[in-house]
This record gives sequence, structure tokens and C-alpha cells, in this order.
Amino acid sequence: MKNIFTLLFAVLITAHVFAQAPVGTVDSTNSIGTTDNIPLNIMFNNQNARINREDYNTFFGKKAGNLNTTGNANTAFGNFALKNNTKGNSNTAIGTISLRSNTTGDFNTAYGNSSLRGNTTGSYNTALGNSALISNIEGNFNVAIGENALCYNTTGSNNIAIGNNASTSVDNLFNSTAIGSNASVSASNSMVFGNHLVFGWGFGTEATTAAIRVGSNTTNGNGAILTKAGVWTNASDSTKKHDIKNISYGLKEVMKLNPVMYKMNGSNYQDIGFLAQEVKLILPEIIYGEEGEMTMSYGQMTSVLTKAMQELNERLKKENEDLKSEISNLKSNHNTRIEKLELIFNAEAKK
Repeated sequence: MKNIFTLLFAVLITAHVFAQAPVGTVDSTNSIGTTDNIPLNIMFNNQNARINREDYNTFFGKKAGNLNTTGNANTAFGNFALKNNTKGNSNTAIGTISLRSNTTGDFNTAYGNSSLRGNTTGSYNTALGNSALISNIEGNFNVAIGENALCYNTTGSNNIAIGNNASTSVDNLFNSTAIGSNASVSASNSMVFGNHLVFGWGFGTEATTAAIRVGSNTTNGNGAILTKAGVWTNASDSTKKHDIKNISYGLKEVMKLNPVMYKMNGSNYQDIGFLAQEVKLILPEIIYGEEGEMTMSYGQMTSVLTKAMQELNERLKKENEDLKSEISNLKSNHNTRIEKLELIFNAEAKK
């Protein structure tokens, strides 16, 4: 590689000198290269570096693009980069042994020593980092950023790994994502953020003591958190609120709600809850989204249920007081009647 860059530096310096030539120079005269349709070949240590205008290939490095036959628009910089490519098109390999085994794969980008080294027919892969996607053979549309990222993938497609050693833990996954140093994902259509040492995630703010913290104000999430004990909590600090009023909802609205059992489309899992369209007519503040995409905040219903319980409690207290008063009156009337009966009984006994 040292010889390559020394040669390139010399070429650039020479080109710069020619560029300073007086106005009116002719490209075919003041130039470095060939004047026919034969590729420009530069030899060093008896190895070939080639620029070919006809097939738009550029190869620099020991045996870089060495076996290319009909592949077009490929760029390889580094010893053995794209060495085995025969028909693959529009590949970019920068780094020793990068894309070395590629034969017919197209539109791959490999930057880093041994990146995409094992790829043969896989296409549309992007590997940035030493040994990134090193084992990929037939997988397509994978993205690996970081040293050894997605290093275990061979045939899986549409996977993403960002971070040193971030990868799949098993092969042939689809649409999986691992983000963070040493992050590992083991199932298709899944995402993993961080490795086993990560204990907090913050979105727009630091996680601090929470497992997940979503922002700190209304501009970035308002501070909802998932505690390390696994409890979701909403931002409720009075300093974050204004225009505070008592709610008008209560027992009347609760009695209108229609609890139902249901199964979600595409699943046979039995669940219970409410229908958003029905609840919106009663408690519109806890329904979000438009028709067909409505969601409901079950947590916010707590305040309505609390108000309903308070109203019910007041009603029961009044009824209880009324009953006590009625019982007291009945006792008083009962005692009066007993007294009258006793007087009559005593009067009769004296006769």
C-alpha cells in the first residue's frame, strides 16, 4: 500500500505541474496516460494498477480487480481489493482484502481492511470499518458501521449494525438491528439498543436514574420515564403545568362507557378494553389520532375514575346520613309508641 500511495502522490504532483502549463496546451500532448483505447496500466513490484475508461473500472493495489472480466464501474484501492470480481458492477472497495471474494455482487461499498471480504454474490451492502460484514456471502441490503460490525452474518439481508462488534448472534436473520458497541440481536424483525451493560436510555436527555427517559419538556417528550422496576410513569410535576382546573367528568361519564372483550385483527389473543370511537364521544381528551389509526390513553382515565369514585362516595355518604336520620326517626317513633302502650297497660292493670 505504501508503494501505491507513493505512486499516486507522484502522479498528482505531475498532474499539478502540467496544470500550471501556459493557456492553450493540448490535452493529448500535456497529459499522462494513453491516447488509444487501451487501459492505463501502472506497474510496481511487477504488479498492475489499472484505469480503464471503457469499463469505468479503477484498480490500485496488488491484484486489485485482478480477475475482472465484464464488471463495470468498479473502484478498488488496496492489495487484493475486489481481487476475484468477474462480473460484479458498481462496487467500491477501499482497504486491503476488502471485497476480495466478490464475483458477481453489485453495488457494494466496503471501506476498511477485510470489510465484506467473504462476499461473493451479495449486493447493495455497505460496510464501513475493519472486518465489517467480513463473513457476508450472499446477504443483501445490509449496513455495518464499526470494526467487526455484522461480522457473523453470511446470508441474512436487510440487517443493520452500528458500533464496534455490533452484530447478529445467529446467522440468516432478516430486518434486524443492533446499535451500540457489542450490541447483539438474535431474532429477525427485532432491534437491540446497547449491550448487556447498558442500564439506561435517554431520548433528548440523560436517562439518569431511569431505565428510559423521554425528554424533559413539551418540546422533546415532557419527561415520561420507565423506572428500573419496570413501571411507566408520566410527567406530572406541577411546575410543568398551567391553566389547571378541576375536571368536569365523573360518574355520569363512567356509566356511559362500554367495556368490551375483543381480539386484534391478525391475532386470536383475547383482550379487554374499550373502542376508541365510542370513548371519543364521552372523553375526547384521551383519544388520539384519526379514524382508522385511533389510540387511547388508558392511564388518563384514572383521573375520571377517581372523580367518579369521589362523586359516588359523596352520594353514599348522603344516603348514609339520610338512612341514619330515618332510623333515628323510626327509633324515636318506636320509643314514643312503647311509652304510650306502657301507659295504657298500666292504666288497665289498675282497674
